[in-house]
Amino acid sequence: MKTYNLVCIAPDGDHVTDQRDKAFDVCIKASEDMGSKWYFYPFHVVTTQSNMTVADAFGDMEPFIGKRLKTLKKVIASGAFNYLLEG
Repeated sequence: MKTYNLVCIAPDGDHVTDQRDKAFDVCIKASEDMGSKWYFYPFHVVTTQSNMTVADAFGDMEPFIGKRLKTLKKVIASGAFNYLLEG
């Protein structure tokens, strides 16, 4: 069975792997139910098992599917994607 990772990315490009070696559906569910972690890591993508390639992305990040995670992190750190903080 193929496994994936859920990677959460901060606005400065820093990232954490929230789910490692899980089924695709488990990663999606975890992204949807992030709780307060979304505040510090508002960008979520699913990566391949190697954690190097974006397997699924959401919204404006969809063009990065199939690209390297480090490329997406650089783009996020450049400020190309906006996010809203509820207050």
